[in-house]
Amino acid sequence: PGAGAITLTSAGVNDIFISKLDASGNYVWSRRMGSTLADFSTEVLLDAAGNIYTTGSFQGTVDFNPDAGVNNLTSAGGADIFLSKLDTDGVYLWAKKIGGTGDDMGYGLALSSNGNLHVTGGFSTTVDFDPNAGIFSMVSAGGKDAFIMRLGSCCVSTTSTISPNVCDSY
Repeated sequence: PGAGAITLTSAGVNDIFISKLDASGNYVWSRRMGSTLADFSTEVLLDAAGNIYTTGSFQGTVDFNPDAGVNNLTSAGGADIFLSKLDTDGVYLWAKKIGGTGDDMGYGLALSSNGNLHVTGGFSTTVDFDPNAGIFSMVSAGGKDAFIMRLGSCCVSTTSTISPNVCDSY
């Protein structure tokens, strides 16, 4: 909105974008992430410091670092869940994927008072819910099942870019 023009070009079918406006609705910045396939963001969450968390789904290989650096994540099959964190200026902090060979989607985010990040969504087949090198697999009962996952407070630190650690998945 406003006199200037900022153009983001999709890499494919649908891409993820985040745009920041100030309190008066004036444009501040925007970022794009996506592959040649269908990528969606379904939830955006701000912490007290203004850091931006997003979740949704992606397919193929996506560079989730909208800056000059590269952080490619590749889906395991169909659509995988992504979690990403940008700082208040839109600078990349981290991105992680969760998924299996079926279609998986992150739908909701919440921060608890003790700093844990909670993620909800749906998954099918077998999914590794540990976004790091460990394995925490769950198997769907058929079709798409719901999940709730809690990530440790290290992933919501305002001073650290440490990757999130899985605490629980249900």
